[in-house]
Amino acid sequence: MMILLVVLARYVGVPEDAPATPLADINVAPKPEWFILFGYEILKMFTGKSIIIALTVVPFVGLLLAFLLPFYDRNEERAYTKRPIAISCGVAILILLGYLTLLAHISSPLPGKFFAPDRPLKIKELAGMALFEKNVCYCCHSIKGVGMKHAPDLWRIGAKRDAKYIRELLKDPDKTIGKEDKMVKYHIDSDDIDALVSYLGSINFMRYEKKTVKPAVFRSAYIIYKEGKNITDTDIRKREKEIIRLLTQNKQLKRKSPLAGTSTEEIEKIAKYLAIIG
Repeated sequence: MMILLVVLARYVGVPEDAPATPLADINVAPKPEWFILFGYEILKMFTGKSIIIALTVVPFVGLLLAFLLPFYDRNEERAYTKRPIAISCGVAILILLGYLTLLAHISSPLPGKFFAPDRPLKIKELAGMALFEKNVCYCCHSIKGVGMKHAPDLWRIGAKRDAKYIRELLKDPDKTIGKEDKMVKYHIDSDDIDALVSYLGSINFMRYEKKTVKPAVFRSAYIIYKEGKNITDTDIRKREKEIIRLLTQNKQLKRKSPLAGTSTEEIEKIAKYLAIIG
């Protein structure tokens, strides 16, 4: 088998895909394969310093119990009906693993599907959503219980904390909440911080909806927010043409443009939408 693999690798090879473009198409949630998803869900139950328990103690105890099985299970009987305790424990473990796997699959965040108020978001708020995706904030935070549990839930964060506090937290988390909580420090400029604060502030409404916003929309809004500050024309049609020009130019000139793979027709639709809300 090893010789066969070496021969195939040398003379057949593997098909080469297109160059990686991290910002172009994020279609999968960052999670392991399905057969170890249950461990991923267990990991999400621990936060802060206690996460070391999930990383070391839990797998060690599980492997130890499996390793010592021949020593503490000395029953010579093989009939299922005469081993109710062992069979019940085995079935319970399988059900538990299946439940944890299903729970991890359902609760894992899907990029491009974030909580948003039931209203058209402003360009700055959409730009903040793009930054939320770009910096994979959903790998640590959840919103209304949906997402990862390694960090506090962001539901109604705008009502719990004012914009000044959130801005200072993003600038220097160690200074704001201390080094023990170990929040990742992102080196982003003040404009990006303002956009992220604006989006987080929008997650503050009594009636909520798990609103789906297409990635191309909030990525386009981020480009307009960063590069289209001169688009101030009051005529919506002229503003739309300027947005189309800017988005198309960004797609053509930047190899890793976040709009790679977006069709011209879709860019025109997005530009029309952004011109109206902008």
